[in-house]
Amino acid sequence: MYQYSPNKQALGYALNARYLDALAGRIEATCTAQRGAPLAHMVHALIDTYWTAKTERADVTRALYRSVTELDNDALVHAFAQRADAATHAMLASACDLPPVDVRAINLTLTSVIYGTARNAFERGVAGC
Repeated sequence: MYQYSPNKQALGYALNARYLDALAGRIEATCTAQRGAPLAHMVHALIDTYWTAKTERADVTRALYRSVTELDNDALVHAFAQRADAATHAMLASACDLPPVDVRAINLTLTSVIYGTARNAFERGVAGC
């Protein structure tokens, strides 16, 4: 493995980059598929997509969460957040049953709850994680 990476940190960074890129892609695909749907369907699909992505390889997710303290992942996390926020905002703004509201605030609250809940479950070792 080290023939492709100069050290453990570089390898961890590359794995995180690949993981977050794939996760953002899945979120974008779900959000595109849900455009124009009722809000409840959107929320369910987004939660299902995120939870499935995090738990299908729980060992990898756990390892990457642990590596955060060792690596400077700010740029990766920021790039992921920009992609995910753009996708979820566009999806929510298209909801067929959402009255005119501050979509940015709803988006921030929803994604914070989803992402924070998943991370908390992994850090606490909840069954299935």
